[in-house]
Amino acid sequence: MIIDLFQTNSRQIILTLITLFAMASCQAKEKSDIKNSITAKEIISKISKQKTTIYKDCIITGKLDFTRVNELTVVGSGHMVAEIATPIVFINCIFLDSVTSVGTYSNATVTTRFLKQVVFEDCDFRNCVNMENSLFEYTFNFAYSIFQSPLTLSGSQFNGGQVYLNKITAKDRVNMQNCRINGDLFLNDSHLENKLSLQESIIDNNLYASTIESSGLIDLSMIRVEGRTLLNYLHTSNSLLISNSQFKAGFESIESTIEGSFYFKDNMIFKEIKLNNTKVSDLIELSGSLFIGQTMELKGFTSTKNKCEGMISEVRTFSDRKIESNN
Repeated sequence: MIIDLFQTNSRQIILTLITLFAMASCQAKEKSDIKNSITAKEIISKISKQKTTIYKDCIITGKLDFTRVNELTVVGSGHMVAEIATPIVFINCIFLDSVTSVGTYSNATVTTRFLKQVVFEDCDFRNCVNMENSLFEYTFNFAYSIFQSPLTLSGSQFNGGQVYLNKITAKDRVNMQNCRINGDLFLNDSHLENKLSLQESIIDNNLYASTIESSGLIDLSMIRVEGRTLLNYLHTSNSLLISNSQFKAGFESIESTIEGSFYFKDNMIFKEIKLNNTKVSDLIELSGSLFIGQTMELKGFTSTKNKCEGMISEVRTFSDRKIESNN
């Protein structure tokens, strides 16, 4: 209910903004009806003039490169920053070319700092989206969107409190390595056809990743989550890899189906871990993990190749409680 409330409020705010700035929007009702187009060059020109940038039901042609704004700031040797001071909002749009917030100018690397919200909701990206090493000071929302090519957010920092990537369809890899998220990350109800990587990322609040349908490897190694981590009802035809990670408010993957292996090695889990009724087709590996909390629930957590009981002796725990048997 809380998650739905966050998402509902976000959508209401966006729709209100669209109404207020209707002159900036194109008009269509379905993606199949979208006939109005605008060039990426026109959009960058508008951003450079610090005009509110809100588009609905449009086709965007040409490469949308946020580093092409008029003013760049030198922040170090060989590094410049493009600052976007206006809200960026796209609803139900199609992007025929790539979208990027990293580039070069006079042999210097250019990254982008977004001072207002960045919203690409219910959009269709036909080419790659590369927004790595960027700084987002407000809400970041790509919910309900389709990615035909790789989505790259690695090395970016999200200071706006919420990162919405829920209900996306990613036909290629999703790279979120080494991100810093100052709030919640929503990945729930997404369909992933390639690898998802959150390696070395830090999430200051909760990770919501339940009801994901995946056919690629899911890699959550070397991450730190300060809030809860929820991967309930996950279904992957590949493996789930989690090693050398920290979960400060517990880890849950209840009633999940993992058709590959479940590697959960050398992790630190505080408060609780719940893996009830999760089925693994290949190997289960829990060795080296340290459980510090009051609840460890493994009932019904099984593998068709071997039971996790054989590895419980390798798991370290700071409690006298009895670990529930698989049987």
